[in-house]
Amino acid sequence: MMRRRLIILGITLVVLIGILFFVAKQNRSKLVPEATHTNEVKLFEVPFSQKGLDWNHDGEQDRLSIIMTEGVLVADSNPGPFEGEYYVGEFVAELTDLNGKVLQRLDLAPTFGEELRFRKGSFELVIDDYNGDNNPDFTIGQYASSNGNVYNIYTIRPDGIFMIGKDIFSTSSDYSIPLSKASPKSFLTRYYDNTGGSLIEATYQWDGDTFKKIAENRVEEIDPKELSLTITPNEYGFQLNFSNGYYVNERERVASGNTLAVPFTHIEDTGQNQALLRRVIGIIDLQDQKIVSTNVITDTNLSNSYDVSSALEVFGLLDEDKIVYSNVLNKAGSQTFNIEALNLRTSEIETLVVGAPTITNEIDSFALNWYSSLSKKLVFNKYHDGDIEVINLKTLSLEKFRNKYKHSWPTFKTAPSPDGSMFWYENKKLELIDLQENIIAQVPYPKGMINYPIWEWSKDSQYSALYYTSDNNPKHIMSSEEMIIIAPQGIRLFNKEGKEVASLKSDAKKDEYVDIAGWLPEYNSVLLRYFHLDRENGQKQDFAIADSAFKLYDIKQRRFFQLKTVQEPTDNTSPVLVESAIGSINGFLLDLNKRQIWEAPNSAYVIRSDQGVIYTISNDDVNRQSQISRIDVTNSKWDEKKLPFAIFSPKYVGQHWIMYEGYKFIDLAKLFQE
Repeated sequence: MMRRRLIILGITLVVLIGILFFVAKQNRSKLVPEATHTNEVKLFEVPFSQKGLDWNHDGEQDRLSIIMTEGVLVADSNPGPFEGEYYVGEFVAELTDLNGKVLQRLDLAPTFGEELRFRKGSFELVIDDYNGDNNPDFTIGQYASSNGNVYNIYTIRPDGIFMIGKDIFSTSSDYSIPLSKASPKSFLTRYYDNTGGSLIEATYQWDGDTFKKIAENRVEEIDPKELSLTITPNEYGFQLNFSNGYYVNERERVASGNTLAVPFTHIEDTGQNQALLRRVIGIIDLQDQKIVSTNVITDTNLSNSYDVSSALEVFGLLDEDKIVYSNVLNKAGSQTFNIEALNLRTSEIETLVVGAPTITNEIDSFALNWYSSLSKKLVFNKYHDGDIEVINLKTLSLEKFRNKYKHSWPTFKTAPSPDGSMFWYENKKLELIDLQENIIAQVPYPKGMINYPIWEWSKDSQYSALYYTSDNNPKHIMSSEEMIIIAPQGIRLFNKEGKEVASLKSDAKKDEYVDIAGWLPEYNSVLLRYFHLDRENGQKQDFAIADSAFKLYDIKQRRFFQLKTVQEPTDNTSPVLVESAIGSINGFLLDLNKRQIWEAPNSAYVIRSDQGVIYTISNDDVNRQSQISRIDVTNSKWDEKKLPFAIFSPKYVGQHWIMYEGYKFIDLAKLFQE
């Protein structure tokens, strides 16, 4: 379903990211990880960056824009450089006058040789003159490796926009950068050379047609293993800075009150089929805006980095003060795993279980590993062998399942509940199994088509849903790029005992479809989206959504409630936040009293604090501004604050903080003067 972050792509992502970090190349890698398409609907004319400039010196401000002319929004929850939401597709650089008339236009994809990828949000176009011809030049970059981006240089002339420099590598990760001028017609860039273990400074010279590299010199060496974790305060909060040789797996971030634990990973090629793996957990005090400690938990050479890394994860809180994680040790060429705990207050590291999960001479990669915080159990499942090992953190013991739970490329066949207490397994039948290996329920496969992953869980683990079509007609297919994504004609809803509690169907006679837009566990209800597909141009499959409407289904009462769609969040005076189960939608606000719903548009978000305070965040992409609004429950009025920058992919952390765009933080208590 378009909500799904297809777990199938997780393995591919990890492999490709491992390659990217294992060999830090100077040229842009063609190995771009696949990601879940969170919006199967083709998007057109999406603006990303705009810059006013008087390009021809006539005294009037024109506008240079970077625009996605056609593409999709993708999301990746796996660790690495492409984690998060990105737009992928065809982009142009476009110059327009004040009236919007197009003066110049250049397709950017042919200059890079592939589709472009930009993180959701805007970026600043940096304009200068690098060849002394009095025409404005600008840079556009794309991810190349863990060491930096590769950039092209473009110029604006009376007869068009042209590329005047290609494949210029720099340590920066920004999409447009200033270049350090060595002379009116030359500039310098720097990058780290992994093979030589040194910092390289390259000189580029203008030859009348293009910029060419004329020299490379080794400069003062830097250590890519250094995390260099620092905090930069600002008017609204602070920014967390760290070396671009590290990446962060967002799923592993752990918060306890205003203490935030962030795991950083660095993989470096050391030659002879070996890689250095370094993992560091940074402990940040949000309230005091300071780094409490940086704790190196792994610093070892590996001979099989992919299989090993598939078993490594920071799982979450063991208790109020400790986080639990899996680790690897390399002693005399032999690799073993341990389960360890890090104390957030004292930085003390404790080994809980030695030699777990177990490994054989030929290491098998792991599939989905998970943590049951309720029972304090870790679950490890080998992908090909199918072994499942359960580590009991209360008794510090290891139990092995009797049966095998194998997977077949390229899918995962397990679907654990969010609380980790049970999982669905795709076998001859669909089986619901607990951590004592008891089969709770068996469900036959539907007759029509299904999605992968098959199951959708409610966040509280009380319910799971199975989507299906009534037949195998390709007209039900919304996407077939990586694997089939269906438009469901029905939903079978099961409780945690594996009993079917609802069968929700669309009106097939009206060519209607239905999926789950979100869960309301506190109301024992589910938000349903009913929609039609846009069938045109003689297509037989791969259709976009044409229209949609919403209903609320009360699972206990078995009743439907029609919902009216409103255009503004402030139309809801008693809002309830519904976290979106659809990847292309950033959330909903539901007013149960008025029976109406607001759907967050593409540039807006809705989040909720641990205390239940609801915030909406909307962005003005053109002016790169944002507005944060919150509801005052005492008078049902909205309080609004404007900020001079855009906010994308926000998450609520700590007691009153918003984290966005990686590791930038806004203090909500300060913003609303609490």
